[in-house]
Amino acid sequence: MDLFEYHQRYVTLSQENILHGLQAKEYQLGQVFSQLNLTFNENSLRIAILGCADKRFVKGHQELFGRLLYKPLELTTFDINTDHLNGENRIIKHDCTKPLPQAPYNVIFSHILLKFIPENQQWSVIKNSYDALKSGGVALHFMDVGGKSLPTSMLKEGFNKVILDVIKNKLKESSIKFINFKVIKNKESSGYLECLVLFKE
Repeated sequence: MDLFEYHQRYVTLSQENILHGLQAKEYQLGQVFSQLNLTFNENSLRIAILGCADKRFVKGHQELFGRLLYKPLELTTFDINTDHLNGENRIIKHDCTKPLPQAPYNVIFSHILLKFIPENQQWSVIKNSYDALKSGGVALHFMDVGGKSLPTSMLKEGFNKVILDVIKNKLKESSIKFINFKVIKNKESSGYLECLVLFKE
């Protein structure tokens, strides 16, 4: 599945569905932040969002991170194609397999992004997110991998494999501090996502 087709799916979604998606993301992030003892000394925080399926998520991301982090935010959204985000603030057309511009950031967030990235380029996304962090910053990558790899049903739809063990081994080889744990998708579900958290010391 290409990104244009994916974005077109979101155009037809109701506002109720978009809000449900944002609530799920906030629920997932809340689980992560409850397990991390994050302290940011800055009065305001810089956040980078890698990939965004619908323009209605832009404001929603700003609001949910504000509620979770209790600080003013400067939030920038990056996507390889930004036509679907026209009219929103701080949108940058960018291929996330390349170094992130306007770094550094306190928080970098991707949600189900890697399945759109060819397997041999996924490590570049992860490494670039780490390189773009401020000291004390975190990169949060949520992956629908079901354990070790993308579910077969998704592979049939044209998504790319995401092999978490390969990424974790590369992080270890690069001496990058990280943790990985499962988060429940939403309050109504028993399904889960994998969350990979990178720390910049």
